[in-house]
Amino acid sequence: MTKVCRLKGHYEESMHHLGLFRAERHLCDLNGESLEPQIFIQELENLVQTDQLEAALAMIENEDTWVQSTQESGMNLELQVKKAFVFAKIHRARGDFVSCRDTLRCAVQRPDAADNIVHRCWLADAHTDLGQYREAYEVLKTSVHGQLVFKAMCKQRPGRRILTSLADVHLARGDVTAAEQVLEVLTDAHTQLSKCSVSDQLLDVRTLVSYARCSPESDVPTATRRWGKVQGAVERHPSFCAKGTIYGISALALCHVCLQAGDSAEALRHFRDAKSSLSTGSAYYWFPKLTPWTESLAGKIASLTGWNLGDSDVP
Repeated sequence: MTKVCRLKGHYEESMHHLGLFRAERHLCDLNGESLEPQIFIQELENLVQTDQLEAALAMIENEDTWVQSTQESGMNLELQVKKAFVFAKIHRARGDFVSCRDTLRCAVQRPDAADNIVHRCWLADAHTDLGQYREAYEVLKTSVHGQLVFKAMCKQRPGRRILTSLADVHLARGDVTAAEQVLEVLTDAHTQLSKCSVSDQLLDVRTLVSYARCSPESDVPTATRRWGKVQGAVERHPSFCAKGTIYGISALALCHVCLQAGDSAEALRHFRDAKSSLSTGSAYYWFPKLTPWTESLAGKIASLTGWNLGDSDVP
């Protein structure tokens, strides 16, 4: 129940159910295994998903409930891998891609650990952020079966997750054509989903952002349309803040598009939107290479107009 709530984006409800579990006197499953480690991980997941990173780190530093369950068993192995995955999420959220990579690599390469596509995709993303594109592709290649079966892979979330990471590897390497071939299939697949979990929403927006980033600077209509779809998605998906960081990044991109088209008035309007949405100053590390790309874009705008996101005197 707690995981279902989290996948729907109902984090407070998930924490409520976890609290009810903790109120029980005997926290064991049918095999007599303690449920405390599972509850510990679920609580960490909720904190990470709601950007309460300091609270998550505090829990990790005082994890008596985890230490109490150290016997070697299949369940405990699974939980150790899950724990490592949560650690990796915290490292990524803080922009520490080296620790994220190393944590995931240790978990994925354990000879007794079950293969997990999502974990491998996160490892590939960490390699991408570090500029290790060959390593990223090596992690993904066993699951990528060629362009002819991209559509078949998109029928299941694991397939969509693999292709999302693959597209970002291509994009980071500068192979825009290869990236667009994957992203076109993904965007079409996401429009056909009848129900979207938090994971589906994240993949949808990430795909749309990467697709928009593929737009040539000279192709103003295409760039405008694609970035507009990004803004529509973040406003539509409840797991995203309607005027949050991704909305702000898309507004910044639209500002640059308008400058390319010579429409300074519309560019200024989008810049003000971006400045308002990005006012917290916190970097967004969930999508590979997006933060340095955004910083580069802001630099281009500043060189063209003198507008800076950190200035208080924007016209």
